[in-house]
Amino acid sequence: MRASVALVHNDNVLNLFKTNVRENIFLEISYDEIIDLLFKFDGQKSVEQISIEEDIELEALINLVIFLNKKIVLIEVDKKYSAKLIEEKYRVINFLEDYCYKTSEVINKILNLRNKKVLIVGLGAVGSWMVDLLARDGVENFIIVDDDIVEISNLHRQHL
Repeated sequence: MRASVALVHNDNVLNLFKTNVRENIFLEISYDEIIDLLFKFDGQKSVEQISIEEDIELEALINLVIFLNKKIVLIEVDKKYSAKLIEEKYRVINFLEDYCYKTSEVINKILNLRNKKVLIVGLGAVGSWMVDLLARDGVENFIIVDDDIVEISNLHRQHL
């Protein structure tokens, strides 16, 4: 399951809410343990293993996986996130998973942030916060442009 997906199951309707993109997906399903079942998709076991353990018809489970993949609810775990990466970059992982199909893609994008240059024009209320947030997310190279003169009257709006 992608980190950004919230799950609610009521009256045989599963609501999959993609929190980053604010998208609701509704799935009519009468399996009461559907949420527990979905958390079994953690990259540790195959669909076949889950089918056997949960005593669910393999074809039905494969169809569910295909549907969830099409709706970008599941992400292929082809490389594990390290504990350090999860601790330091949880929000970035959460965001990037909505735009990647595999965990290795997420890891590569996080690593590539170090090599990117970001131009920030203006270090006022928005620009100063953006530099800080992007640096926390891994960007190391900035070009900062601001020809404004710092005045005491507007320091309270500037983060840095």
